[in-house]
Amino acid sequence: MLKIVKQFGIKQGERIILNKKAIQKALKELEALNQSLQSLHVKGGAVLVEDRNTQITCFDLDSYKRGQK
Repeated sequence: MLKIVKQFGIKQGERIILNKKAIQKALKELEALNQSLQSLHVKGGAVLVEDRNTQITCFDLDSYKRGQK
C-alpha cells in the first residue's frame, strides 16, 4: 500500500496524499498499461533497439528471425 501511495499520490509538504481523484487517474493509467501489455502478449513480445539512449525502432519479437534456424 505504501508503494502505491508513493507512486500515485500527490505530494503536499511532507505528506503524500492519494485521494479518490488520484486513484481514478491511476486506475485509468493502469487500464491503458494493461491494454498495451495484453496487445504485446498476443504478439509474443517486442524488441526495442537503442543506441546511446536514443530509441531507434521497435518491432514484434516474432518478426526477428535473422540468424536463427
